[in-house]
Amino acid sequence: MRHLWPAGWGERVALLATLAWAALLRLLFLREPIRFDEAASALYYGDRSLLHALGGMSGNANHVLASTSIWLAVRLLGWSEASVRLPTLLCGVALCWIFYAGLRWYTEDAVTALTGACVAAVSPWLVFFSVNARGYVWQTAFTALLAFVVLAFLRGTRTPAGALGLWAGALTAAGAFAVRSMLVPALGLFAGGALMAARQGARREAVRFHLAWAASAAALTLAVFSVAAAANGLTGLMGHVENMRQPRGVALGETMSAYVDVWRLLFGSLGGGAAWIAGAALVAGSVRTWRRLLPWAALLAAVLLAGLAVTAVLRVGLYPRVLLPLSALLIPLLAIAAQGLPPMLRWFLVALLVAGYPVLWLQQDLLRVRNSTGDIPAARPLAARLLARPDLGESVLVLPPIVDVGVAFYLREAGVSRAGIDGYDLAWDPARHCEYRQVLAFVPEGEGPPRLEGAPWSPRLVRSGMTAEPVPGAGGALVRIPMAPCP
Repeated sequence: MRHLWPAGWGERVALLATLAWAALLRLLFLREPIRFDEAASALYYGDRSLLHALGGMSGNANHVLASTSIWLAVRLLGWSEASVRLPTLLCGVALCWIFYAGLRWYTEDAVTALTGACVAAVSPWLVFFSVNARGYVWQTAFTALLAFVVLAFLRGTRTPAGALGLWAGALTAAGAFAVRSMLVPALGLFAGGALMAARQGARREAVRFHLAWAASAAALTLAVFSVAAAANGLTGLMGHVENMRQPRGVALGETMSAYVDVWRLLFGSLGGGAAWIAGAALVAGSVRTWRRLLPWAALLAAVLLAGLAVTAVLRVGLYPRVLLPLSALLIPLLAIAAQGLPPMLRWFLVALLVAGYPVLWLQQDLLRVRNSTGDIPAARPLAARLLARPDLGESVLVLPPIVDVGVAFYLREAGVSRAGIDGYDLAWDPARHCEYRQVLAFVPEGEGPPRLEGAPWSPRLVRSGMTAEPVPGAGGALVRIPMAPCP
């Protein structure tokens, strides 16, 4: 605990400045238009009971920690993009502090600890996922803590091996509640820690540590999820995997490609030529710090191999955001390698990283370009146009997939509750179809009129009265089709 807060005033100021800079960079993107997965999590889990947020499964995958934090945030702060994302933003800033405290303990060097915190503060990948209300940055934070616990066991502490194993189990369970793909980093750290302990000759202690780890992780997972919810979650995961199965060679190729992408995504524009210059300097520095680097390199290699093993068994390629926890191992590696550089060069690199690098990727707008998947730019202007209509309450909304969930989020933010927001569409209520007087359908540019056959109100449509109005900023038009009264 003593490593969380520096003793010297200069180091305190540097740490607080780093955390403030991390928070500011994330706040710049806090009010971006809601993305599909975020909106779905807020509607499916944050807008229902706490028990459903903890163990339910509706539509998209339940990232439990993110879902429960959304559940609490919207009740305390109301509905908005900012309130939904705020808990994840705080976790992203806390991750920078975790790197500082862990590296301060591991290296006993202030500059190394601040270097790790600075890299986490300005990484565009970590900035993005710190304002994405899902479980990925939560999982990364728990993976970082878990890695430090494994290293504490390997280095030897006054804490008994069994007690450390309980901490490791608790962190593994917490990471699994964040994202079910915690299997990959946990399996790699488990196997890597066991192999390094065996090489050290501490086999009896290793057995205690790993047994306590496995037993506590399983017990805590079942205690929170319950057997039924855990079984449902596993069934959902296996069904998801079954739908995505690929030839094993193709899946392994995708995972290897994702490994290569991790560097580019973690460091953005520095993934190009500038990264190789920095990399050469860090390699030169690592010659002097190789003893401290070896455990981190071994754990990283074990996690990479675990990812390939999981890919080979499930025949599903891993994608980059599932590999965000790799940053929990890569960032300490880089910070420790830099420890071998001359002091003036280290300070120069830290200053350049903190002050110059965010300007570079903010100017190039890498955050938006690289993370366009899941964006639904039509949702906010379309919802604003719908809310401006006095006849919204008597309309059936027909919206494209994904757009419908984003619009539902903004309607919920405005306090408009519509029947049947319980899936990947804005459903109408069949029992009340005679109360509806028109259809409002959003048609993206280049597409024809919507097909509306099969609904109870379809025979009432008066297509001759159909009108359309463009929705600025949404890339389409809102089509109104009146309905005849019920007989």
